[in-house]
Amino acid sequence: MTLIMSLLHMLKKISKMQDSITTGLLGGLLGTIFMDTSNLLIYKAGKTETLYGHIAGGLWVAPFRTKQKKNFVLGELTHFGIGEDV
Repeated sequence: MTLIMSLLHMLKKISKMQDSITTGLLGGLLGTIFMDTSNLLIYKAGKTETLYGHIAGGLWVAPFRTKQKKNFVLGELTHFGIGEDV
């Protein structure tokens, strides 16, 4: 019950937030999370060939190396960083 109350209190604070930079970063982060979740569901259904982490990982390593777990994690961090800033 206290968890629900603390979440509601945090939501009230967020709804009163007037700083456009913080609001933009939070909105970008939430948008990236939902975008990545939908991409994962579409990938699991076989409707797409790659995940956004593989694409973003291609910024740092050769494209054939993005299938490795460590490079995929690097790609996901890059994807979240870019998604949050844009």
